[in-house]
Amino acid sequence: MKVKKIVQNSIAFKLFSTKWYRALLIVGILSFCTAYIPGLEKIKWWSSINESNSLSSSTAELTVTTVKSTFATLSLNWHTLLNNNNSPLWTTISEKELSCNNPYPIEDPSNNLSNFFEKLIETSKKKRITRIVHYGDSLIAGDWVTSTLRDSFQREFGDAGPGFILPMKAWRWYGHKGLKLEAPNGWKVYRITRPPIYDNRYGLGGVTFVNRRRFVSFVIKRKYNLPPFPKNTIIQIFAEASPKGGYFSLYLDKKLEAEFSTISETKGTTFFVWNSSIPFRKLKIKVIKGRIRLYGIVFEYGKSGIVYDSLGILGAQFTHFLKMPSSHWLEQLKMRAPDLIIFHYGTNESESKKFDKEKYYHDIKEILSMLKKNLPESSCLVLSPMDRAMRVSGGRFITMPIIKKIVETQRKATLEVGCAFWNTFMAMGGEGAMARWGKMKPRLASTDYTHPTSRGAKKIAKMLFCSLIKAYHNYKNSKNSSDNK
Repeated sequence: MKVKKIVQNSIAFKLFSTKWYRALLIVGILSFCTAYIPGLEKIKWWSSINESNSLSSSTAELTVTTVKSTFATLSLNWHTLLNNNNSPLWTTISEKELSCNNPYPIEDPSNNLSNFFEKLIETSKKKRITRIVHYGDSLIAGDWVTSTLRDSFQREFGDAGPGFILPMKAWRWYGHKGLKLEAPNGWKVYRITRPPIYDNRYGLGGVTFVNRRRFVSFVIKRKYNLPPFPKNTIIQIFAEASPKGGYFSLYLDKKLEAEFSTISETKGTTFFVWNSSIPFRKLKIKVIKGRIRLYGIVFEYGKSGIVYDSLGILGAQFTHFLKMPSSHWLEQLKMRAPDLIIFHYGTNESESKKFDKEKYYHDIKEILSMLKKNLPESSCLVLSPMDRAMRVSGGRFITMPIIKKIVETQRKATLEVGCAFWNTFMAMGGEGAMARWGKMKPRLASTDYTHPTSRGAKKIAKMLFCSLIKAYHNYKNSKNSSDNK
């Protein structure tokens, strides 16, 4: 009774009990909401954070059907909206949506993709694994576009495993579809964007992790709506060896499987491989002693199919590869033995106030030439940036002029080196596409007019998949015609 009396006599209770205070509270809530409600049929909660500050402003759309027609669609920010497993909500493409009608063509005058298509033919005959490594910026960083591409390729050619994964979250919304990542605060994260590390060795995924103390660990779990990792899953651990290395243990479903050492007389990348003897749902790595530096973990099933690595980094640009010692990056890339390497950059470059077109052109040529020289069996494909809109007088949105300069520069450098090129900008619809995507219902562009919604990202993935599959079938038909002559 005393507590009840104290509460009733409190200022907050008396204020809330008055009609004017409740009305003021309602007005405040409505005022906040109206800033995000363009109409009664949609509620939007979004943030616009400059991606050049190593954050992303991508939004995702969650469609919820309710009995009230006035609120038939609910759209939330994908950074904030997480499911029970604390990972982004992904969407997948249905078989009906994957009907590929007149996809935008891939430019490949050098027939660079022929090696990749040959591997796909072998995979379709259940003879080998085909690996795809997909680099990019925020569009790729949360496994957003790549999750749909992975699902599509694996549905067509078979599932050979999740592929390369960062061992823990390098940013809050990092994720990989079907997996849950858990790690305490005992790790220091260094990214190729920032914060930097003294030797600029960031590994295959552009991120490296160093333990701060002994006995710290991390866990990678298979989500419970999916089957466990099968027996004989091949686990590859990418780490740094050095004289000041340490020891760590590997657990599968709480069972200690092995202990490894990263101590070496010389400094360099080291790879640990373990073949699971049983199905498992959880992998745990625990530091026993010393300093452990990790780059990533690979899961493959050891059977024919597609492995699709998603290697996006927030705030990344094409030229960031030049920050790393080339021998270090190429060593880890060779270890993955990719059949196709995809580069998708340009959004962060569009933030530049002094875009040096000539330097950008030479930097791209240097990166791609280095790749072709050291991995001659790997096909390379460059995707241009999407359209990006800016507001002008009268409230209209138009394409940022720098976007077309970036697309033109990437295309010129790519084709001169002999890689394939896909014009994402034109595939979207060219000039003014992002503004048009923003007017569609449901929206395909987020409210920053820089990133797509989840539905828009799914559409981009669908368009790219259809373009690749059409080019693949054209190659196969042409090969069959030649063989029959």
